[in-house]
Amino acid sequence: MVGIGSLLSLGAYLYLNLVQTHRVEVSGGADIPILFPPFTAFHQFILHPFDGEAILGLLGWILVLLVLIGLVRKIVIPQFYDAALAVATNQTVKERVRVLHVGQKDSFRRFVIQYHRRLLSDGTLMVQVLLMMSILPYIFLLSGAAGASKNIGGLSPYLTPQYLVPLTLVAILIGVFNSFGGLTSIGISLERENFEYLRSLPIDFKRYLFMKFWLLYLVQSILPVILLVGVCLYFGVHPLAILAMLLIWVVTTIPICIRDYVKDFQNFSTNWTNITELMTRHRGNAVLQSILLIVFLFVMFLLIIISFIWTYHSVSTLLAVSLYSIILLIGAGISYTIYRKKIRTLYQEIGE
Repeated sequence: MVGIGSLLSLGAYLYLNLVQTHRVEVSGGADIPILFPPFTAFHQFILHPFDGEAILGLLGWILVLLVLIGLVRKIVIPQFYDAALAVATNQTVKERVRVLHVGQKDSFRRFVIQYHRRLLSDGTLMVQVLLMMSILPYIFLLSGAAGASKNIGGLSPYLTPQYLVPLTLVAILIGVFNSFGGLTSIGISLERENFEYLRSLPIDFKRYLFMKFWLLYLVQSILPVILLVGVCLYFGVHPLAILAMLLIWVVTTIPICIRDYVKDFQNFSTNWTNITELMTRHRGNAVLQSILLIVFLFVMFLLIIISFIWTYHSVSTLLAVSLYSIILLIGAGISYTIYRKKIRTLYQEIGE
């Protein structure tokens, strides 16, 4: 329910932003009805920063902010630790596996699926991992897409197979954000003591780890794929281009996910108290990572813009499809190589 509420809140925010952008486009920037009137304070302050109405509107927002800070300090913070501990420490992850039937392959498969259904039933896990990793790239992309649509009179003519090269870069950007910090990066440590218990049982542990990876990958990919297809359909991306973007997305996400999966095995931890602590175990220097993130975004956005301009002036549909095919084949080869290498490393680590 928490995840659904967060997703609906995000959808409402994006809808508000898109509607406001559309209204400004239609009216040419003249006096327009505002969907949410308190937002006019920011608009007036940007246009006329010393106007009395703009200053009063901004002071109103500051007053609301101070009230909220006071409520958080007086009510939320004193009870925050106990509430967070009660929510984040889910008892299902500590559940000891008591009965395991391994006589048939179907029985083992059912066990793995049912076990992980209980393991992943934590609402906090769904929000902090699945929801955030799914929506994060669109926070950066949608505002830029809306602005570009306004400046060039719509994006639909530029979202056809002729523009497969820049759309490939967009899919790579989304795939990178959808992969880091996902379920595959914490799935093994999420089991706590159960992992060592399962390892001691007379089962094919190599097969268990193999099935576990693909199950976690499938679960964490459902929402990102739905969002990717939904956003593409909203902006009018050609169906063949959507399929091409999905293939690039898969090729991008698999090597990152298997790398994080093996890393989680090598840094297996049971002494975490909440999901946030588990996700940030080995993040390192936060400042350096923020700088790298900014550099990555800058480089990717620059490449996307340049490739769109280059495609518009010089690339035909046939050339675009050929370049895309080369990129896909090279990416698939690299992805498969990394996957096989990491799987071998994992099997060597467990001694099988």
